[in-house]
Amino acid sequence: MNKEEKLNIRQFKLINGEEIVAHVMQKDPGSYLIERPLRVMSNFIGGFTFQRWFPFSSQKLFKLLNPMIVYHVEIDEQIK
Repeated sequence: MNKEEKLNIRQFKLINGEEIVAHVMQKDPGSYLIERPLRVMSNFIGGFTFQRWFPFSSQKLFKLLNPMIVYHVEIDEQIK
């Protein structure tokens, strides 16, 4: 995979305490357009599990507003 085909998958820490992982489709000045966000949840043995961010919706694209984001980072290539 070359740099043009590189997926922009980021982890977001939100002001409500949630952490989500999503494919960033587009970055706008005040928001991110993200695809198929998953909520990161820790399990009882110290690992992590994922849950759909909106489990009862078939919607795949969401707009995440910058004021809702505490911090975000790109996911390491080995994890992708």
